[in-house]
Amino acid sequence: MASKTVYSDDSRLNELISDYKISDIAKIVGRNVLLGHADDEGIRLNNGRAGSALAPDLIRAEFKKLTPGRADFPQIADVGNLTYQGTLAERQNQALETVKSVYLNNHRLLALGGGHDHAFSDVGGFLESFSKKKPIVINLDAHLDLRPLIKSPTSGTPFYQLIERYRPFDFYEIGIQQHSSSLAHLDYAKTNKVKVYTFLQSHGHLRTIFNGLIKLAKNRPVFLSLDIDAFSSAYAPGASAASPIGLDPNEFLKIMPQVASKLNIQGLGIYEVSPPLDVDSKTSKLAAIFMHSFLLHAKK
Repeated sequence: MASKTVYSDDSRLNELISDYKISDIAKIVGRNVLLGHADDEGIRLNNGRAGSALAPDLIRAEFKKLTPGRADFPQIADVGNLTYQGTLAERQNQALETVKSVYLNNHRLLALGGGHDHAFSDVGGFLESFSKKKPIVINLDAHLDLRPLIKSPTSGTPFYQLIERYRPFDFYEIGIQQHSSSLAHLDYAKTNKVKVYTFLQSHGHLRTIFNGLIKLAKNRPVFLSLDIDAFSSAYAPGASAASPIGLDPNEFLKIMPQVASKLNIQGLGIYEVSPPLDVDSKTSKLAAIFMHSFLLHAKK
C-alpha cells in the first residue's frame, strides 16, 4: 500500500483510504493506520458532556471530503473503530495491545477519539513499543488530565495512569488553562518532571515552543496528542469541555509543516470532539484538517 500518484482532476481523500479489519494489521503494506475509539464512557465518568463516541466516523467523513494537496499524498489503512468487552480499564488494556501490534508492524498510528481516556491505550502502546528509544509525549490540551485513578479510568486520568505505569518519560503539556488546573495536579506534574506550558505561555508562542522540542527530540520517537478543547470554542465549539479561550488553530497549522516534518511523530491522536455539541460540523472539520495537514507534511 505504498503512496500512489493522484490522477483525477478533483481527487478526494476517500480515494486514498482502504478499509481493513483489525485482524489484518500484519497484512497491511504502508505507513499509516487509522483507528477509532467510538466511546465516551470516560467522559461521562468524569462528569463531562457525552457525545464524542460519534466523533471518529464524523471526522472520517469530513477527512474523506478533503483534497490531497499533493500528488503523492500517503495512503491510509483504516481498521475501523475498536470494539471490546468489559470495564473501561479492561477495554483500555485490550486496545493498548492492538496499538502495540500497529507499531510492531512498523506503521504510524492515527487515532480518533472518543474521550481522552483512550490516550492511555494509544500512548501506552507507543511507550511500550519505543521504550528503548527515549520516547517523547506531547499533549496539546486545556487540562492536565492528571486526575488520580480511584475507581475507574476517566477522561481526566490518562496521563496519571501513564506516568504511574511508565515513568520516567519525557512529557510536555501545552496550552494548559490555569483556571482549569488544580494545584494538586500541578504539583504532581512538577514532582514527575512534566514540562507544563500554560495557555498564556503557549498562545502566540507555539513556534518557539516547538522549535525547542525539535532541537531536543532530534530523531527520538514522538506521540502527539491533541485534545480539541485546547482550541478556543470560536473554532472548536463541539468540544466536550469547550472554552471561550484557547489556542488558535491557525497558529498551530502555520507551524505544522515544521512540526510534522522535523519531529519523528509515530503517533497522532485527536480526542474529545463531540458532534452533538458542534455547530455546522466545524469541530469535526477542524480535526480532519489537523490530520490532513499532519499527513501532508509528515516524514514518510
